[in-house]
Amino acid sequence: MFQAFRDSCERLLRIPPAPEPPPGDEASTRVFNAAPSYYKYLLFLWAAKSVLFLVILSWVAIAPAVGAMAMARHGHRSGLFLLLIPGVLGALLLVGRLFVLAVLRLDFEKRWYVVTDRSLRVREGKKLSH
Repeated sequence: MFQAFRDSCERLLRIPPAPEPPPGDEASTRVFNAAPSYYKYLLFLWAAKSVLFLVILSWVAIAPAVGAMAMARHGHRSGLFLLLIPGVLGALLLVGRLFVLAVLRLDFEKRWYVVTDRSLRVREGKKLSH
């Protein structure tokens, strides 16, 4: 499934499959990808943000749950619809965090460092800088 996401992003964003060598001696051109430990670092940041969002969602979910229980105690069944708010927010959070994870992986795979005798190019995702 990630392969289909990657292919569609590459087509949509017109990402070339390999970096173009910058000016300089072609014999001295070396291409590097980001280190696997950098990906682990990105995953750690993603997990920390996901936990933070989960904590915030749990605090946001308390108010509708308390309201729904209070309404149910007074005989209002419509208060149970308040419980949909945390469910919908949780589903949106899950889908959003999974999308961010896929983009994070794509950014890691498309990060290149091209070194020649005259220049250094760093490509982060689609951006190319000298």
